[in-house]
Amino acid sequence: MQIQDIYDELKKENMCKSAYAFSRNYLNKDPSYMSVLKARGKEPSIEALAVLSVVLQQRSLFLSQSDSESMRLAGKKLATLHNRVADSVVKACVEKIQ
Repeated sequence: MQIQDIYDELKKENMCKSAYAFSRNYLNKDPSYMSVLKARGKEPSIEALAVLSVVLQQRSLFLSQSDSESMRLAGKKLATLHNRVADSVVKACVEKIQ
């Protein structure tokens, strides 16, 4: 799973306007975090992925309770992204202990 894919998906769905906003609002990192990762060819930290997973889950749960069908659909998309990220977090943790 590439974090860029998650960002691209959120941007496509108009849930995030920029990599700076994604870094700050979805990763709880400095706004330049994504650009630094890209420039250095690095992967995000497990911490950043874990925060992303929780943020996606929380927003998904919030949207799923909406009266609006379009909001509930957005919540389902976030739930799918959450599952992808959560799987990546578990995989990264397993790799660290092996």
